Amino acid sequence: MDAAPIAYESRKEDLMNKKSIRRIRLGHLKNEKFAPIAHTTNPQLQYNGGPVLANAEVFTIFWGGAWNNQPALANLSQSINDFFFKFILTSPLIDQLAEYSVPSHAIGHGKWVGTKTLGTEPGPLIDDSAIQTTLQGWIANEPGFPQPNANSLYFIYFPPGTVITLDTDSSCQRFGGYHDDIGGRIVYAVEPFCMANSGSLSQLDFFTLTSSHELCEAITDPVPGQGWYWFKDQKHQGEIGDICESAPNAEERMGVYLVQREWSNHLKGCV
Repeated sequence: MDAAPIAYESRKEDLMNKKSIRRIRLGHLKNEKFAPIAHTTNPQLQYNGGPVLANAEVFTIFWGGAWNNQPALANLSQSINDFFFKFILTSPLIDQLAEYSVPSHAIGHGKWVGTKTLGTEPGPLIDDSAIQTTLQGWIANEPGFPQPNANSLYFIYFPPGTVITLDTDSSCQRFGGYHDDIGGRIVYAVEPFCMANSGSLSQLDFFTLTSSHELCEAITDPVPGQGWYWFKDQKHQGEIGDICESAPNAEERMGVYLVQREWSNHLKGCV
């Protein structure tokens, strides 16, 4: 029997078992350690047969009363919505993802389909499992929430003071954002409120940087590991944004917004 199909199925099974949720590195992304890391010189995203989001429909959720009660946060949430509604989903960043189109699903421009600010509180500590349960409840019961379809992507933004746990990791210590799916039907991204901690990086910059990373990954690999994914071994693997997040000059400014460059198989680099 040909060994290649066995290796391919084994890799898919490994990815499924690992539950490969990518975590963007915190803070400013310039990192000189990128250059000597050998495995970053020849990554190649492979398509594993799963879905992609052809025309992403983003719905933003701002969880916690602070997003309404604090003027600075209310303004920030409006700026994040402007980022999605007025810019990123029809930007060159999305155009370059066309190379990851698959049969019957050509990746193109998306749209922002609405927003909701919820006065309930996530509390000081919340686990991803509770986020999944809560999101499903919102979709089922909360007025104004769109029902999921093949392009839906829910972005959840948390207020300052909430720590999110994912497995054994905590937000703003080990990760600054991630995306995942619920049963292959609901695709979502989590955005903790991590302080920018840089004189040259505003809080909006931090959110557009992490959001662009998770957006491109959710489009090309909405069910982690089943779409476009690079797997060399357990240490050397990742999605379209992970490959580039620590590259020199990983971020670029498109108009007024700071975004992360993403890996291009065609150009063999971060663009």
